[in-house]
Amino acid sequence: MKTIKQLNNAINSVVNASQKSQDKIQDIVINSFELANNCGNYSPLNLLITLLPNGTRKSDLAMYIIAHSPLQWDKDKSQFKKPKKSGKQYLIEDAIKLKWYDFNQDKPVKDFYYSKRLKNNDIKAVLQSLVDAEIKQQVATQEKGGELIGTDEEKQAYGETLRKILALV
Repeated sequence: MKTIKQLNNAINSVVNASQKSQDKIQDIVINSFELANNCGNYSPLNLLITLLPNGTRKSDLAMYIIAHSPLQWDKDKSQFKKPKKSGKQYLIEDAIKLKWYDFNQDKPVKDFYYSKRLKNNDIKAVLQSLVDAEIKQQVATQEKGGELIGTDEEKQAYGETLRKILALV
């Protein structure tokens, strides 16, 4: 059995190694951005994401890369891709200022299309999409370990309100 001093030393060793690892990943990302910006080769970013162990917050790193570059995530190939038409640049200076492990954006910001929301001026479809968004938010909250806080009566009243909204049209 290890002593408390040995355990504390082991913990400090892991913490130090983890911080060094995060800093190395940041350095790789910045240098990969510079390489891609200069010659278009972003393959080191794909290699990094592919080879990192699962406990490394890979999805957070991927979101950071997407937010600071013109790259998008190809779900089918499980790798980054550069869209054919994109006015977005590599945000190297921003990436230097904000480390990937301090980045807290869950998902990249998606554009909002009014035309998709107003299909043939279908008010019911708009209301349905709003209700669906509420339900998705509730599910996401629970999946991420959050709680839906309220009494059973409040939850029931909320659900009934959503049903009434849909019944209005």
